[in-house]
Amino acid sequence: MAPLLLTKLFAKLSNGKDSVNASELAGFLVSSQGESHGHDDSLYANEEELASSLIIGFHRSRGHSDAPNAAGSSLDSLSFTEFLQFLLDPELNPLMKPSEKVGIN
Repeated sequence: MAPLLLTKLFAKLSNGKDSVNASELAGFLVSSQGESHGHDDSLYANEEELASSLIIGFHRSRGHSDAPNAAGSSLDSLSFTEFLQFLLDPELNPLMKPSEKVGIN
């Protein structure tokens, strides 16, 4: 079972829906993760475009098709379970990457 904090966060992000879209994920990235990708310092025109790209990349990396899956999610949104997987994906969240141990000689 997911921690209550994440359950509440998802409910707030999704406005009580079963999934979050790019706009809602962009709001999360800016407000909770401190992401900001303006026109001058990014390939992405805005945070929503970045969030959309991340969602699509997440689904495609798992071999998902464009059709809605069993959880009711499609390439343009993340279900609660997918949102948790997204947060824990080391390719999408550098904080989840194992740190390299430095040996002492």
